[in-house]
Amino acid sequence: RYQTVHLDLQTIDQDVFSSIDTFLRWFCAQTSRALNLPPKLDEYWDASMGHKVSSELYYQEYLLENRNTPVVLIIGAAERLIEHPKVAEDFFPLLRSWHEKARWNFLWRNLRIVIAHSTEIYVPLKINQSPFNIGQAIKLPKFTIDQVTDLATRYGVVKDNGALGQILLDLVDGHPYLVNIFLYHLTNQPAALTRLITTASTPSGIYGTHLRSYLALLREEQSLAAAFKHVISSEEGMELDAVSMYRLESLGLIKVKG
Repeated sequence: RYQTVHLDLQTIDQDVFSSIDTFLRWFCAQTSRALNLPPKLDEYWDASMGHKVSSELYYQEYLLENRNTPVVLIIGAAERLIEHPKVAEDFFPLLRSWHEKARWNFLWRNLRIVIAHSTEIYVPLKINQSPFNIGQAIKLPKFTIDQVTDLATRYGVVKDNGALGQILLDLVDGHPYLVNIFLYHLTNQPAALTRLITTASTPSGIYGTHLRSYLALLREEQSLAAAFKHVISSEEGMELDAVSMYRLESLGLIKVKG
């Protein structure tokens, strides 16, 4: 048996990201509540030791000590930390260090960490500080036509699901999130199939918000925008520098071959 702690970073107020101290206090307090324990931050927090050490002692001596069942810590929407690099540059190495402690400290084996993110997380960390190059990475692949058909059936879409599956593969290449959005809108507007398809790539279409988020990112990062423009302007594809290639692929904007 495991006890699960799910911390969704989408629910955090912006002020919580103002400093690593504020963020770690929120992090530890929310973990306590999820484990049905009263927060006792003031008993373990010592600014002279540092905020990361304080949070580590809090986890080790208060949350993990004398536990009968391991804790699965799920950090959802971790991509939000991209917007707050100073917090990310302290927090992600801390998670890495907790994972590595389990090799020699039996107590830390009671903590299993899952980091879930829907877009790439690019934070300039040294290779021995990143939590993304250890453990097991699970990438959600694009849906096959059978999986799209199965999901459409679960939504109760009354159409030739095989044909609909092919349409969605052609439209969004089986992207799980975008397929789900399409089927959700089609369920609410069963007669609007043609309109949903023809307006999909427009600002007023069902993917308008999704596309605007890409546009905002590319406007902020001109080098990434330039690399993307080169790709879509080339009929035969082209080579990119490793960082631009990784970021654009992780965002789902390009495909890498070879």
